[in-house]
Order: sequence, then structure tokens, then C-alpha cells
Amino acid sequence: MKNSKRVIAGAMALLSAVSVASCGSSSGSDSSSSYVDKVKVASTDDIATIPDGSEKELEWLSYFDINPTKKEPEKRTDLTLFEEKGGKIKYSQTSSMNKYDKLAARLMSNDPPDMFWYEQSMTFPANCIKEMFQPVDDIVDFDSAMWSDVKNVAEQFTLNGKHFVAPINFLPGSVITYDKSMIDAAGLDDPYELYQNGEWDWNAWYDMMSEYVEGAAADEERYGINGWFAPFIFQSTGKTLITYDADKDEYVSNLNDADFVRASDMLYDIAKNGMYYSDWVGQAGDAFKKNILFYAMGPWASTGTHSPKDGDNWGVVPMPKDPNSDTLYVYFDKYRDHRYGAVRSLDYGETWEDVSDQVFFPRGIRHGTAFAVDATIVESLIADRNYNPLIPDNLADPSVSKFGDTYYLYGTTDLDYGLGRAGTPVVWKSKDFVNWSFEGSHISGFDWSKGYDYTNDKGEKKKGYFRYWAPGKVIEQDGKFYLYVTFVKPDDKMGTYVLVADRPDGPFHFTAGQGLLPPGEEGTDSPAVVDDIDGEPFINDDGSGYIFWRRRNAGRLSADRLHLDGEPVALATARQGYSEGPVMFKRKGIYYYIYTLSGHQNYVNAYMMSRESPLTGFVKPEGNDIFLFSSPENQVWGPGHGNVFYDEGTDEYIFLYLEYGDGGTTRQVYANRMEFNDDGTIKTLIPDMRGVGYLAAS
Repeated sequence: MKNSKRVIAGAMALLSAVSVASCGSSSGSDSSSSYVDKVKVASTDDIATIPDGSEKELEWLSYFDINPTKKEPEKRTDLTLFEEKGGKIKYSQTSSMNKYDKLAARLMSNDPPDMFWYEQSMTFPANCIKEMFQPVDDIVDFDSAMWSDVKNVAEQFTLNGKHFVAPINFLPGSVITYDKSMIDAAGLDDPYELYQNGEWDWNAWYDMMSEYVEGAAADEERYGINGWFAPFIFQSTGKTLITYDADKDEYVSNLNDADFVRASDMLYDIAKNGMYYSDWVGQAGDAFKKNILFYAMGPWASTGTHSPKDGDNWGVVPMPKDPNSDTLYVYFDKYRDHRYGAVRSLDYGETWEDVSDQVFFPRGIRHGTAFAVDATIVESLIADRNYNPLIPDNLADPSVSKFGDTYYLYGTTDLDYGLGRAGTPVVWKSKDFVNWSFEGSHISGFDWSKGYDYTNDKGEKKKGYFRYWAPGKVIEQDGKFYLYVTFVKPDDKMGTYVLVADRPDGPFHFTAGQGLLPPGEEGTDSPAVVDDIDGEPFINDDGSGYIFWRRRNAGRLSADRLHLDGEPVALATARQGYSEGPVMFKRKGIYYYIYTLSGHQNYVNAYMMSRESPLTGFVKPEGNDIFLFSSPENQVWGPGHGNVFYDEGTDEYIFLYLEYGDGGTTRQVYANRMEFNDDGTIKTLIPDMRGVGYLAAS
């Protein structure tokens, strides 16, 4: 196990789900009894003992321990069985915020843990495509009777015929809890009796809240509802926000569907008429103390520390059904798996059918952006990668160089924490420009997940992180490979540094000095080639070197490519304003200088042309000097900081750029071909999802 570069994650979906259930059921238990005492367990005599010579200790990397604690000494049934058969679980602690950084670091050092807490949006399919996780087929037989009830769900998490998830339970996403004494005092019908009679629908729910709120005394504040309920009202229509049209092979929005309009109107009326308590309430008991009639939350919110106390008289009902629908849907969110499923009842709760394979959700819906699709769709996407985004990960500021028969792509590894954090830098490699992979970090000596305390110039106490940004195109000279990249220190001091390696995929090292020191450590940092970001090198036909950086700055490089040679210059451009991500390339005797304007979803790319040199003679091109901007019709937003790649000896030029999307630092790499007019001007590039496709035989 330790020699593998991948981790069993799918199996942890099983362990994770059991863990949640165990925590919820442990409250109020007799500390002298174990879970084994409370649960009827079939004979385990036919389960073999772990043989001698096997790996008996498994390492569990997570932000919580699945072993017994001093506070809750009970042991889970599965762990008890594992130990009885000779096994042991070793807990290695991380945090919920940096767990994936920690996992990446362990993988890159070829010292992976055995087990890792599974999370849908980060694990499947993105990190499974990268082969960070092992399939579970060697330890789970989905054709056996034990797994027959969840086999269809497990099939949704397959890649190339291998299973990566072993699901074990389904939970409703939200239920409605109420205080029966409040219902009685207000003279209202018991919601559970309405549910049993098939009368618990939108109308009954709304009328009860309205009557309760309107019955408040002059000095009394009453509310109808708090919690998480709005998505389930839409879902109770029996429709999803997104459906898949197989005939057209496209996803269709149902946002303007008449049933969704009805649901929106009702939710609007609930807020308009003062029935909704707008501040967040974390527990049902706290809601009832505030005279809130109904509290909507997952079942976990009524267990453990959230459970009713002595004297409480609580009731629980499902979300109300749509009065216009004969079908009841319950959508459930596996909270830590960041995944939705659904069950459907045609007899209002008597029997249920799993319809998870029919559920589609757009980006932005609660707890993540991932949604389940049929396994065949995932497999087809993997088999045919002629589309954007180019890389199956969140990456920005791309640059591509080709050495031998291999394309090397460098970029900023994004984390959804804002620009104050960045992920572990890796080099993506491809033989065909379609299928990409990486083999670990090409930079050593940094813990990208570790925060450092420092005091800024204003005397304020702050915490910051090392960040790796915007690597330029790698250049080769005398058998060495030079990488120009922005480093940002925890105290936000930044610059472009030159690193060198014997291979284009590293490892890269600082060319001078000892590297970069954290705040407070004594010593001298390696010198920066320029004290700013986005340094981009360019080697001219005559061998002279140049570097370009933010805000239209440029300069010559020394013969060894490590320093500026002379004073920097400021390039004059037709358009003013903040600019970054400069690009310089040469085609048919013309130098092209590309610079960005604006930012985020408003990114555009403009350019200048010169027939003199990389530093002089630039003029505004005839026609439109902005050649790349957002394409709403193609659903491409904010094409920003990019680079130009071209194969020597061809006239094929490709512009790679970050696609900002719907915001944040979860950017992606897009690539589209550039075209030129007869006078050398760049034709307007319309970004789209088609991408570039194969540049070499696969």
C-alpha cells in the first residue's frame, strides 16, 4: 500500500457515512456499553483474520479521529471487527481547510496515507482522473447480495469501468421539525396527522404559518419558518433545475418553468408577509424559543446535542408536497460528500424509489458545484478531450513549452480561498495536447498550506501563506531549463524569480541564494530578477533575451538570463489602465505585445505590433486592437492572463488563457487557435468550448 501513489478514497465513503451515524447515535448512551452491545451483529467467524506478513496498520488522514475518544469511549462496530481480525487504525491529523494540500504533499513525497476522508466535489471525477485515488473494486464486490441495494448508485461513480465510491446510506436533505405544544396552543392541526392523511402540502403549510403569525399578540413577535427549505420546495414539484436532453445532447434550464414560478411566488409571499425569520438559527430548540413555528434542517439537527430535552414535545414531518403533483420527491445532500441524490414516492411516502441517476444540478447549488451524471457521460468525456477546459483542475495563468515530443504546461494552482492562498505547483505533461497528467510538485522547500504570522507596516498582526503565481514560458539554454515565476511571501512581498532545472518538469531550484525565508527568520532571500509579478521571458531570433512584467514594464536579460541588463522601459500602449499578464511573441518579422485590461469576468486582451524590436516601435494595429473578450453565447467569461504557444516550423498559434467563470479563484485553462490577417493583424478570437484538440498522434 505504501508503495502506491494513490489513496483509497471511495472506500472511505463507507466509513464516513458510518462515522456520521455513529456520532449521532452516541449521545446519551451508557458509556459502559459499546456499539457492539447495542447492535445485532451476525457471526463473523467466516471472516478471515488478517494474515501474518500483511499490512495490519492502516493510516487514516483526516481532520477527525475515527478511533474512540476519551469523551466518547464507545467503539464503532466496523472498527471493533477490524481490530478483532488483527488490524489497527493510525490517525494522522490535518484540518478541513488544508486536507487536500496535505494529501498532495504526501503523494508527491511518495508517502501516501492508506485512507482519506472522501469529498465528492474534490475527489470524483477530478482527482480520480489524476489517479490520486484507487478504485475500490479489489475490496468491494458490487455484484454480491450485500451491495445489491446500492449498486445502481455506485455505478454513477465509475471511470473506465472501475468503481470509486462504496455508498451505504441515504438521508433526506431536510425535514421540518415543530413543537407540538406551540401547535396546540395556536389551535392548529398537527402536521404529522395531515401528512398521514395525505394533506400535508404547500397550502396547508402556508396557511398554518399565516394563521400562527397573524395570531400574535400586540407585543409578541411570531414567525413561520427558519432553516434550509427553499431548494426542497422547488424539488417537490417533481422537476429539477437542470435536465438533460439526450436528443440534443445538452443541458436545459427549467428556471422559467411554470411550476418553478409558482414555487418562487410562494416563497416570496412567505418573506413579504413576515413569516420568515431572517437570522440564522442553528438548532430547533433555539428556533422554538424565538416563536418560530417550523424549523427546517437535515435530520442530524434533531440528534445528538440538538436532540429534544426533557419536557420537549417535538414532531417531525417531510417537506410539504406540491398540491399540483402526485409525486413526492426527497432530495438528499451527502453533506461531506458534496453530492445530491433523490428518492421518489408515487404513494406519498409509503414506498420509495431511488432516482438519483435523474438528478442534475447547476453550478452554485448548495454545498458544491458537482452533480451526478451517468457513468457513460464521464467516460466519453475522458475518452475524447477535444474541449475546454484543457486541464481537469482549477488552474490559472497558463504557459506551455514543448521539449522533444512532450508539451509542458505550467500555471497557478487555484484554491477556492481567494488570492491569499495558492495550491501546490505542478507541471502538467502531454504527448498530444489532449490527455494531460502530472507527477508531483516541481518545487521543493515550501509548505503551501502552512500559515505564518507577521506584523505589517501598520503594526497589525496578520497571517499569510507562500504562493506560487503565473509561471512564464520555460526556456532552454545550454542543457538547462529556466523558469520565471512569481513568488508571493506570507507578508505579501512579491517578485519574479529565476529557477533552474536539469529537466523541464523539474525539480526547479533558485539560481542564487538559499531561496525565500518566512517572516521573522534571519537570513537573506534569493534576489528577484524584477520586484513585481507576471514576469514573462522572450528569446529573440538572435539569442538576445528579454523579460516583460506587469503594468507594461520590460527590460533586457543578461546573457546568463538571471538579471536585468540595463534599465527597464515602459511600453506605450493604445489603451491605458491596469494591465498584467504580458505576452511577447514573434511571427513573420512582427513582434506582438499582448496585455490584459480590466479583470475578473471583465478581462479582455489587447495587443500592439512592432517591426523594429521587442522594446521599440510598437503601434496600434489597424482595426480592433482588442482580439479576445468574453463570449456569453459560448458561456466563456473573463478570458484573462494567458500565453501564446506555437510549434517551431508551423504557422499554428494557440492562445492559452484563464477562464474566470462565475468568480473566485477556481479558474480554469482554456485554449483556442489564433488566426491572422494578411497584414499580420490578429483576427478577433471567439473563445468557445471546442478547444484545440490533438496536436500530435495519440
